[in-house]
Amino acid sequence: MPSLKGLVVRLRKEGILHTWRAFVAALVPYHFGVYELVQATKPGTPPPFPIVQGLEGLRTLRSRRTDLPADYFRDEAGAAEVCFAATVEEGLAGVLWILDTTHPSRFIDLAPDSVELAYVHVHPEFRGRGIAKAMILEASHRMRCRGYDRVFAVIDERNLSSQRAFGAVGFRHIAALRRPALFGPRYIASEARVEIWRNALVRLTRGRSQCRA
Repeated sequence: MPSLKGLVVRLRKEGILHTWRAFVAALVPYHFGVYELVQATKPGTPPPFPIVQGLEGLRTLRSRRTDLPADYFRDEAGAAEVCFAATVEEGLAGVLWILDTTHPSRFIDLAPDSVELAYVHVHPEFRGRGIAKAMILEASHRMRCRGYDRVFAVIDERNLSSQRAFGAVGFRHIAALRRPALFGPRYIASEARVEIWRNALVRLTRGRSQCRA
């Protein structure tokens, strides 16, 4: 479920109306695809768009803009720390975050050797230039270099542009999830299977019990 910090960040960046609409939409079950990097493509040198790695660089870039949505502030929500940001003429154009066992995915039960590329966002004025692909390519390469054997992504089946971007880098569809965005069965990476709904409900109940304790 979304954290209190996450809701506060979204309210601050996007306002009450947009936050409420996003929350309601996240309760509706949708079909999501789980994708895994199976044939990595090496990034060009230099990449077509300069990619900045790390929070320090992202914080510097985002301080220059006042129109950024909550996806650019996942660190403030406590959802992620490792990030990659794309720049155009030294300005922030897009962001991508890395999830792992310390910053868990809502969709995948990640093993220690696995990461998920998540919360990919390209600012509307820069879309259609291949920026998402450039970030995905660079992040996938860097994660493999850091010793992660498996790199995943989860994409809403309606998001055809993201499917094309990940597919162009070497990601392939390996599983399907039908669930709300906020909660539901996960893909168990270590066992290559999808969790059943009953287990997902038990997990949610246990999580609430631990919070009350």
